[in-house]
Amino acid sequence: MKEKPWKPWLLLSPSLTAVFLLLVVPVCFVVVYSFWLRAPSGMDIPAFQFGNYAKFFADSFYPVILLNTIRVALETVFICLIMGYIPAYFFYRTESRLKPFLMILVMLPFWISFIIRTLSWINILGDSGLINHLLLKYGMITTPLPMLYNEGAVIMGLDSISAAVHDFKYLCEPGRYRQKFDRGGPKSGMHRMAGISGSYPAPEPARGECRVSVGIRAHLRHVPAAHDPRRSG
Repeated sequence: MKEKPWKPWLLLSPSLTAVFLLLVVPVCFVVVYSFWLRAPSGMDIPAFQFGNYAKFFADSFYPVILLNTIRVALETVFICLIMGYIPAYFFYRTESRLKPFLMILVMLPFWISFIIRTLSWINILGDSGLINHLLLKYGMITTPLPMLYNEGAVIMGLDSISAAVHDFKYLCEPGRYRQKFDRGGPKSGMHRMAGISGSYPAPEPARGECRVSVGIRAHLRHVPAAHDPRRSG
């Protein structure tokens, strides 16, 4: 049966609508406001001028902040990619009976409030937190280490929030394309693609599933499994 091309877009429509209303529209408003004038009374006057941008680049304070923000974002993304790829590759290769339990541990951060996860770093990295307490107790340091309120703490906090999302994404993708990888073989070019994201492109669909929680399976595509050359002979 031929699949209808509009079905995936129908399933994505709630998410796309939320992204459009909560991200695209506010960004457009910010871009428009950037050309307006600010009156002495504090009111915004509709206009189209580049005076705000001239003031932005005239002082090095703001460009430096912008570049630091971009750098921290790129570093966070790079670390999250590594932290997500390693457990995904492990789950792709392992056949341990503890696999469902370990996957639940990966999903556990989704069950904890965002605010609680953020504030918990104070009890871990603070001057009287767990790490400094143990180091002071065993005489390894004489004064608490400044592990909070710096760039390293910001990157660690962002990674701890985003890593679970990356882990979950990569946990789903490698298993989805496992049969494609097995059918393609080393001469199909899929081995070269495997080192990037764990996704192995092929023109034919394959069976894949993402085991989400205890006894729950979200089938991404269910097609009869192809012959696995590694298990023959």
